[in-house]
Amino acid sequence: LVGITFGQTSLSNWSAGGDNTVSGDFMLNASANYNKGLWFWDNNLLLQYGLVYSSSYDWRKSSDKINLTSVGGRNISRKWSASFLINFQTQFAEGYKYPDTDHYISTFMAPAYADAALGFTYKPNANYTVFLSPVTERATFVLDDSLSNAGAFGVDPGSKTKWETGAYVRA
Repeated sequence: LVGITFGQTSLSNWSAGGDNTVSGDFMLNASANYNKGLWFWDNNLLLQYGLVYSSSYDWRKSSDKINLTSVGGRNISRKWSASFLINFQTQFAEGYKYPDTDHYISTFMAPAYADAALGFTYKPNANYTVFLSPVTERATFVLDDSLSNAGAFGVDPGSKTKWETGAYVRA
């Protein structure tokens, strides 16, 4: 699925106030799935980036997402399978805590999250899936020097990664 959206709001003689705006957004949602015999492998890539311009402020990012998910496994019954999950998330461009645009608070690979999990997938039908994992490893990456030196996103100051172990549920 590919989506490109544009929007405009124009107000004149509007007593309640408001801003004139222009916005645009691009989205790609792609899937590649394999299913043969007892084995399956489901992959999804979501890319999204959007901007908005207002008469009160300059261009601002409205959406920014890179998300890749891969789940594979072997069926152990009609609705359950033993499976693995790999998920990766980051963003394309610098993010700011508006109105401060002099200092970014995030950027590509700062943060980035990678999850790896072993568990079970429940698929009662083709439109709904639940993945359950009792043991999951998550890595948080902050590859920007200024953000990692500040200890952003939970990494120790000066460190580029943080590792965490826990459970995982995705529905």
